[in-house]
Amino acid sequence: MDDGDRLRQALWSARGLMFIQGLLATATAVVEVVEAVGHARDGSAETSGSWFSVGGSVVVAAGLVVSAVLLFRRAWARVLALVIEAVGVVLAVVTLVGGDVLSGLSRLALAALVILGIVQYELGSRRGTASPPGEPRPGRG
Repeated sequence: MDDGDRLRQALWSARGLMFIQGLLATATAVVEVVEAVGHARDGSAETSGSWFSVGGSVVVAAGLVVSAVLLFRRAWARVLALVIEAVGVVLAVVTLVGGDVLSGLSRLALAALVILGIVQYELGSRRGTASPPGEPRPGRG
């Protein structure tokens, strides 16, 4: 496996992790909707905060899926993914500080792996080691 193949594989791995993160963010949104509906039925004052959290989860999930789909074709999708993952790192640290160690560490690990994969690909493509995934590789047919 040459350097270009390894770099493309890093981007494929980042893409797969982003889809997993998108599914997890969607599941979080569903759980938060159920909780918000429960709070609304009870007349609890926590309803507005719950809906804000649902909106955030939906935006993150949509951003992750859109950037994952376009990761190979558009440079802006890689930038969007890096921004979302950077925010994810901050939220993971907040989760860790809040005492939820398992959730915080898993979020931190996923975000770090995605960032690493995208940055490796970008640095390799800037050096000319990796060609975009849709283009034929030099010296291969």
